[in-house]
Order: sequence, then C-alpha cells, then structure tokens
Amino acid sequence: MVTRHAASLREAPRCGPRFPQHRSRRNSSAADILNKLDWLQARYFAQLNGNDSTAAAATARKALRLLDDQMPNYAHDQTLQLFRGFFLKNLAMALRDSGDTSGFEAKLGLAAKAFETIRHEAELHLANAYTGAAAITMLRGEGPPSLDLINRALTLVSLCPPRPRRNPPVLRHLRFTVDRNSLRLSFS
Repeated sequence: MVTRHAASLREAPRCGPRFPQHRSRRNSSAADILNKLDWLQARYFAQLNGNDSTAAAATARKALRLLDDQMPNYAHDQTLQLFRGFFLKNLAMALRDSGDTSGFEAKLGLAAKAFETIRHEAELHLANAYTGAAAITMLRGEGPPSLDLINRALTLVSLCPPRPRRNPPVLRHLRFTVDRNSLRLSFS
C-alpha cells in the first residue's frame, strides 16, 4: 500500500511553483554518491601516479562538480564535506604537478579552509556531547566526572582553559545541583 501511494504521489501533478529540474541535480542516494566519489578518488590517484596530472585535475574537478550538485541534498553530511576538502587538496596536487603554481596555491587555500571549518564544527559537536554527558553525570550526583567533562568541553571551544585541579565556580554549581537534584548550567 505504501509503495502504491508513493508511486501515485510521484505521478500526481505538483502544486505550487515549478523549478527547472536539471538532470545533474537529481537526488541520488547517499550510498550511490559515496560509491561514485570512491571510484573518482581511485581514478584520480591512478591518473596522478601514472603521471597524467591533467587527467587527474579533470577527475578532481568532476568530483567537485558532483559534490556541488549533491551537497544541497545532504547539507550536513560530514563525509561529503570531508570528500570536498580532500578533492580540493587533490586538485591542488594535480595543479602543482602540472606546473600551475597559482592554481595550486588557490586550491590548497580552499582545502585548508574546508578542513578548518570541518574541524571547528566537529569540535563544537563534541563539546556539546561533553556538556550533555556532564548533565547526565550531574543528575546522577557525580560531581567530579561532570567537572572533567565540562573542562573537556571548555577546552574544545577555547572559551577558557580548564584549571588543573579545581574550578570553584563550577564546583559551587555542582554542589548546588547535587543538593537540589536539579540541573541548571549557564556560562556567562
């Protein structure tokens, strides 16, 4: 029944504004995209190792076009973001090998920015995970592990470095939290 309704929905006329559909913008599955990127990566390295830097650059550009087409469908996919950074780096390597110094520097700079953004976002996600884990341990009345997790989160987001053994404002809050069986974290 679900399949039949899905088929009828695909065949039904669409309401609302119509946007031109480009064949290259079709929504491929994430697995298909990853398989294609793996294949392009293997092809790129075969071409680069075969001393065909022009073909390797073309393959890297093809992968970047694929990512440009598909990443809006998977905007938060960290694996695709990593592929973008690596293919920018790969394009820089191919341009370097072909003697294009300015192209090499430009693409290497873009790759560096991509990886810096990925690293920063990953650190923010990890800091949030540490904060959530600290909340769980505080609710269980386990102050010292909570403090350790909070210090890890603070180290990642570089708000302030953790103090070696004691952090009085946090410890005071932990005592309040444990005494009142409630959790209220705020960093001013």
